[in-house]
Order: sequence, then C-alpha cells, then structure tokens
Amino acid sequence: MERKQIYLADEQEEALKRIAYEEHTSVSQVIRDAVAAYIVDREEPKIADAEEHPLWGIIGAASDPTLPTNGSVAHDEVVYRPRRRPRKQT
Repeated sequence: MERKQIYLADEQEEALKRIAYEEHTSVSQVIRDAVAAYIVDREEPKIADAEEHPLWGIIGAASDPTLPTNGSVAHDEVVYRPRRRPRKQT
C-alpha cells in the first residue's frame, strides 16, 4: 500500500468524516472504497443498448406453453416432481 497526499475541499472532508463515522471505519478506508468503486466503474465495459446485454438472450427462454406457469409458487412440485417414465409400446 502506498501513501498519497491529496487536497480536499472542506465540504469533502466533512462528508468523508461523517461517512466514516456512520460506517464505523476510517476516512482512509472510505477513500479506498470510493477509489476502488471508481476504478471498477471506469473499467467495466459499458453497454449502450439494453438489448446488447448478454443476459438479454435468456428473456423468453421459458416461454414454452408446455412448461409449468406456477413455478414461483409451487417450485418444489415443479423442480422435484417425479419424472414420468415413457410407456413401453407393445
């Protein structure tokens, strides 16, 4: 870990102290957390259009009318129901 010296406006310093007090941590930790969040935000690829998001492809994946529609309510029955064995043709 390296030490850095920065200049803060009085309002920024007071806000950092208040946040640190509320979170029971140090001002330095609040600053480290803020810098880490900033870096992640800067490096995360931005998706301009929601339809370009990789998860968009799963929307409607379970729209098959033969699938159960009450899975959120009767999830145990849907997930753990006994599988039916195919009948032997004679």
